[in-house]
Amino acid sequence: MELIEMPLGNVGLWLDNEPYSADGLWEVVDTSDYGTRHPVDGNMRIAYRHEPDGASHVLECRLDPSCACEGSMDSGERLEATEIEGGGTVLVIGVEYDFEDFAHGHGEHEYDYTATADGLTATVELPVDAKAQWIVFGVSWITGYDDESRTNPWLAVDPMGDRLKLEGVTFDKEEVGAYGYRSVDFFMEIERPWERKADILKLFEGCEIVEHTNAEEGYGRLYDEETEVEVANPSGGEGIWMEFGSEYTLGIGGWHTHYDGYERDYRFLKRDIRAILAGDMRFAIAFVGESDWRGSSVLDKSLPEDADGWAVLRSMDLPREHMDEFAAKGGVVKVVSWVPELCRTLRVEPR
Repeated sequence: MELIEMPLGNVGLWLDNEPYSADGLWEVVDTSDYGTRHPVDGNMRIAYRHEPDGASHVLECRLDPSCACEGSMDSGERLEATEIEGGGTVLVIGVEYDFEDFAHGHGEHEYDYTATADGLTATVELPVDAKAQWIVFGVSWITGYDDESRTNPWLAVDPMGDRLKLEGVTFDKEEVGAYGYRSVDFFMEIERPWERKADILKLFEGCEIVEHTNAEEGYGRLYDEETEVEVANPSGGEGIWMEFGSEYTLGIGGWHTHYDGYERDYRFLKRDIRAILAGDMRFAIAFVGESDWRGSSVLDKSLPEDADGWAVLRSMDLPREHMDEFAAKGGVVKVVSWVPELCRTLRVEPR
């Protein structure tokens, strides 16, 4: 079992009252103004990946104390937390949750688990019908605090949103961090994102690549460090274009999306490029008439290959006013892929 060593003892996960090795562990390093104003000595996240197996489960994040200490509930908005004090240290364990108004999938945040925190433990109860999801605990502490800094661990511990950000992330089980356990840096900001361009372009080996800067006519919108890249498709199909700057932009046909300059988004960018090149990621582009663009989306993989234009259009979740236009005027939906054989054009007849 993997444990985080802290001034008050060790923290780890227990599943159904048995020690459990975390599915992901990482240190949060907050270099923002907020983090600078509220410093802590440690701020960790411990993640568990729940997969439904027909049974209910109880997941706990516990402190195994090495000295005399006491804990008590210290929850807040969308946070169930316990504050533990002893030996000149304040340590907080927390997990994202909200009160019963939002529990069991009936509220704004749609939690299908329940959570409590008190004493030395934060607990999550996962019912039989809990969906596949990440559960993320925050653990933060400070030693040698004063009246002002005493609340810093509570401010830093909040893991709100981390469980959703983890969707699609694969942990490298061989990577070992400074604390002696699996670690990832996907929440870390990339200092100079545009300098990753060469790494990305390796994915397009054998393709003709053209780069543009703001020194060229028509590209004055680019900042000095930014470049736009066009990747020609050697098979004659749709090409890919990208922008490298403080964030990344990836486009093909009439679709594009943005990736923030963080390690997590950078991983997703590389994942998506590989999927596009393999033909596993296709796109639907909708036009009223023949050429009046109304929207684009990643093609829903659950659609059958013989889905008609209306079926694809409905899967795109376009605004109602756009759907009314298609009903009145008709149009086309173009299925776009890097692989030419997977491209097609579907008629959307007026209704």
